[in-house]
Amino acid sequence: MFSNPGTAFVIALTQEGKVKRLPLSDFPVQHRGGKGVVGSKVKESDAIRALYAAHEGDVVLVFTNRQRCHRVAVSEFPEMSRYAGGKEIAKLLGFEEGEAASTLWVGTESTLARGYLVFATERGEIKRTEAEEFARMRAAAVKATRVEEGDRLVGIAHSDGSAEIVLASRQGKAARFPEGDVRPSGRAAGGVRGVTLSEGDALAGMALARAGDLIFSVTSLGYGKRSPLDDYRLSTRGARGVANLRDVDKSGPVISVLRASEGDQVLLASGFGKTIRFSVTEVREVGRASSGVRVMDLEPDDAVAAALSVTAPAGEAVQEAGE
Repeated sequence: MFSNPGTAFVIALTQEGKVKRLPLSDFPVQHRGGKGVVGSKVKESDAIRALYAAHEGDVVLVFTNRQRCHRVAVSEFPEMSRYAGGKEIAKLLGFEEGEAASTLWVGTESTLARGYLVFATERGEIKRTEAEEFARMRAAAVKATRVEEGDRLVGIAHSDGSAEIVLASRQGKAARFPEGDVRPSGRAAGGVRGVTLSEGDALAGMALARAGDLIFSVTSLGYGKRSPLDDYRLSTRGARGVANLRDVDKSGPVISVLRASEGDQVLLASGFGKTIRFSVTEVREVGRASSGVRVMDLEPDDAVAAALSVTAPAGEAVQEAGE
């Protein structure tokens, strides 16, 4: 979500570690189920793999495969058009040889002065650290967030300490438990078991939510659904969870799970560089175990690669976008 007033940006990170900053207005609002527009000119091997909401004055924490955290201002990321390929984040931030960006967190300085950062990994591990530990960084990069070999970060979110955590797997399961089940640990510590995954499954994403919120799930084949948080049984950390998606063969694996309110929009990016932005209200509220509806019309062999929830700017109209 966007945390500041003023001009809203989207930061796009690609598979090969290129990054760029684009105004949110570059992505026209359409009806769900369309083909979208070109969101990035990419090589076949360099699809967008993550999207982040940002404003000019925000700070970015870049977590890498070397278990380090780099801190940088949003303004240092190059502002480019939808058709540009981006700049190598390794060169922008002076990475070590073999170091690569795993995931980013974007927010304000004031946000980092309070609450917690919650981390989730592909193997279902979770960790909670006081955000102030990252606000006090004195070096360009510090040791942070120990991740086991073969695992990787898939999500980072900020919380005031009173949220509920929803962990969604690629094969259609989801676990919900109180944030307080995760004891705070230091910046360089490892995580604990957040959800028990079946063999061959992996964590797709994490959402922090509260009573009354909706959970929006997105799949690789362009399906999406929104379900009330209360549909997901509250359990303890480490549980196997409940069904979140009825027919993975039809819809494709889950690639992201988002907290979504009535006034929000969802921005999707595909592996072929197409993007679509639509209101969550275009996707009717259904039970957690449904298969959802088509939210993006994909070309053959294309797949949804990244999803982002944004707050709808006031007075914005739906456009029939074309190239």
